[in-house]
Amino acid sequence: MEEENKQIHNHFEAGSQPQIFQGNISGAIFAMPGAVVNQYATPVTEPQIAAEPPSALTDAEVLDKLLPLFYSNRAIAQQFLESIHNAKGPQITELVNNLVKERKLSSLSCHRDLWKILYDHGLYHATESNWNRQIRF
Repeated sequence: MEEENKQIHNHFEAGSQPQIFQGNISGAIFAMPGAVVNQYATPVTEPQIAAEPPSALTDAEVLDKLLPLFYSNRAIAQQFLESIHNAKGPQITELVNNLVKERKLSSLSCHRDLWKILYDHGLYHATESNWNRQIRF
């Protein structure tokens, strides 16, 4: 049972050409005369799982961040958030342009402020410069 928790390392060196094999080699091992053969085992360690990134904001938290941009109109902010969940980038920016035109979204906040919220939440994936090229206000 203990052998299963070890990794076997075989190091063969003949002249100037070292050969390293990892694993378990069974049977006869042939080496050139004068070759150095080293075999050692190390404990197998479980791969380290990277810490998960901070969890994405919940819809309620995103909605709270969006409210000031939508003149504190919760219904419009909620409708916007629901309509962009599965939308592509150009669809989102077109919706933003229409909301600014209808004065439901602040023209002062439709650039970096809105992009940052959407980007951080994973709702819009393109760069800020791409966002700004598509927002007409």
